[in-house]
Parts: sequence; C-alpha cells; structure tokens
Amino acid sequence: MYSTLYQEVDRFRLKEVYDADVMGGDFLIKFAMNKETGKGYFSLTRSGEPIKVQRTIFSEVFYVMAMSSLYTLTAEEKYKIEASEMMTRLEHWAGTGAAELGRPELSGAEATSSLAVPM
Repeated sequence: MYSTLYQEVDRFRLKEVYDADVMGGDFLIKFAMNKETGKGYFSLTRSGEPIKVQRTIFSEVFYVMAMSSLYTLTAEEKYKIEASEMMTRLEHWAGTGAAELGRPELSGAEATSSLAVPM
C-alpha cells in the first residue's frame, strides 16, 4: 500500500513513506513466509512470530502484490525474485497442489477451538 501511495499520491511522496515501505517489505521477506512449506502467514506478532496460517492462498496473493509493487518502486531484484517465486507456488497450489494448503500448529498462536467447517 505504501508503494502505491508513494508512487501515485503527491502528498505521500516522502522519504518516510518510502523507508516504511522498504522496511515493511523486508519484514515480510524475513518473517511472513514459512521457509519449509512456502505458505504465507495470515498474521504475525510484532516480533515476527507466526500466529495464523489460512488454508487459502490470499496471504500469498497479497505478498506477490506487495513484492511486485516494491520492485516497481525500488528496482531491487530481490523483490522481483520474491514475487516470481511466490507466483510459481500459487500456480502450483491453484492447480495440482491444493492438498498442500493445510493449517499447522504455530508457536505464536493461542489454543483455540475453530468453529469453521473445513471446505
């Protein structure tokens, strides 16, 4: 979101907004993805501990959007690579890999009883 604001709205074209966008993107790269499964976490603690993973691919879609926007803003290859690699995983999950979209136990999550019926 900061990338879009910085690029499209004159009053947000500030160094602070640019810096916040880059720091947020780097935080996502460091903490938002499960390194073993490639799935994105739906929510994190402030220190980056995972709280929740969804069985959908929405977190990953937003991750691609964020990394793509950051690449457009900064021209740093690492953001382009992140977006491209996640897009490859998304294509897999949307096709033959849908069974891999389970919900594991996470270290930052409190014990709960889900009321949702798995689809």
